[in-house]
Amino acid sequence: MTLANVATGANSDFFKFLTRTTGHEAIDGPSDAQHPKVIYIPGEHCVHPNGDMVEVGKQQLRISYGFEELPQIHTALKLMKSAIVYSQENL
Repeated sequence: MTLANVATGANSDFFKFLTRTTGHEAIDGPSDAQHPKVIYIPGEHCVHPNGDMVEVGKQQLRISYGFEELPQIHTALKLMKSAIVYSQENL
């Protein structure tokens, strides 16, 4: 999946939001009960480091949904939408 104008790398706001590592308790949740996470592989790890896709890979992600039920997939998509908004607010 490619997201226009949203960095998805391990240091990006998008990644930090979904892994609950922003440093903001309102987003991450308390340390003993973090809010739900979405785990994905940043696109930068899915393209050849010297290939033509390096730049676009910085705005891509790979998700695995083969073992999740539809309600969990819907929740993950909603969280990803919130992560996009969070990323754009922090530009």
